[in-house]
Amino acid sequence: MPLIRAAPWLAGALAFALAAAVGAGVPAPGGEPLLAAAETADATALGIVEEPGHVDLHGWSARLRVERALAGDLAPGSTVRIAWEELSRGRPARFRDGDRILVALAPLPGASLWGQRFPNRDALAVAARGEAFLRAPDPASVETLASFLALSPEQRSRTRGIESLAEMVSRAQPPLGRAALARLRQLPALDSEVSPHTREVLTRTLADPGRPLPLRQGILSLIAERQLQSLRSAVAPHAAEGSPLEPRALAALATLDGGLPPAQVATLLDSENPALRAVGVRNAPATPSMHRLSALLRTDRDPEVRAAVVDTLLASEGQAAVGPVSAALFDPDARVREAAVRGLASLGAAAVPTLERLVERRTLEEVKTPLAALALAGPAGRAALERVAAFHPDDEVRTLARLFLGRQARPRD
Repeated sequence: MPLIRAAPWLAGALAFALAAAVGAGVPAPGGEPLLAAAETADATALGIVEEPGHVDLHGWSARLRVERALAGDLAPGSTVRIAWEELSRGRPARFRDGDRILVALAPLPGASLWGQRFPNRDALAVAARGEAFLRAPDPASVETLASFLALSPEQRSRTRGIESLAEMVSRAQPPLGRAALARLRQLPALDSEVSPHTREVLTRTLADPGRPLPLRQGILSLIAERQLQSLRSAVAPHAAEGSPLEPRALAALATLDGGLPPAQVATLLDSENPALRAVGVRNAPATPSMHRLSALLRTDRDPEVRAAVVDTLLASEGQAAVGPVSAALFDPDARVREAAVRGLASLGAAAVPTLERLVERRTLEEVKTPLAALALAGPAGRAALERVAAFHPDDEVRTLARLFLGRQARPRD
């Protein structure tokens, strides 16, 4: 049946790379949601889980023996009833008897189901829909989170809060470190609030091989995204050839400095390292290397590089790049196809004639990407989908077009 073949791809096209399925047999990880939830929770505590058990099919509760209250009025040595849901039946409960957890707790949700579970409202919910916890927290995670929560909400967005978040990035367990980086990204006027202490901490963390590489890369991304010129000197050493942070550091320097020298771009485009070639691609506009990009889109063996070419061509050439980039709609790698779909769709009406011609000329399997681009291309794209749905000679293509328009397939006679 055509719909059976189309539906799995359609779901992917509309969600484009949403997270993969949850691993069977693995408890819910928690971690990153803890920081944001702790800022507004009724209480945040370190404690031992005791006697977890079912309340109903999906509802669970346990006692939490409090060792330390980081925020709220729970007393050390007291016990509080905590509650959460396990919506997946294919994985174990997130807490076992004896687990030591750092957890943010909030009032029970107001839905009637929770009232049935706890008629006396004698429990607190694990915040962030049960995800606001850190399993087996180390002392550095506890201390850095406690220091941050001890600040007033206003202070958390100013110099002292930034110092505290930097310490979390530097010392806490990776999920909490990633959450601290995400919190730093949200702060206004970040560069003006970066103190010498924050610079020292982040500089030290970048150079620390004991910290996870993705976390150190995240620091470089933060510096680039927020234009933290005060940290440029911390970036430069890691742009040296052979550094594990070289690609990300070069990308950060390009952002801070407004680009890379043409000779350096040319060298990067010839690199054996695809991450470095991608940096070269993203910095090719306005250099003599720009003419090489269309060739790389056809010939480079790495999808990261080809996706970077799509983004760069469209950003620098606009409508003139529609022809070369349209070939990427049929790239063997999904990441490249997705970059082409989103990029062409962002041009709106300018890309529609090319996309509509591709739908006319390609096979059923191939038309899915131009149809997806049309669906995202605004009113002109929708009008083109209407024409395809009404007049395309292939019934299965018409059915796909109707699906992208949000309609069910027409019943067959």
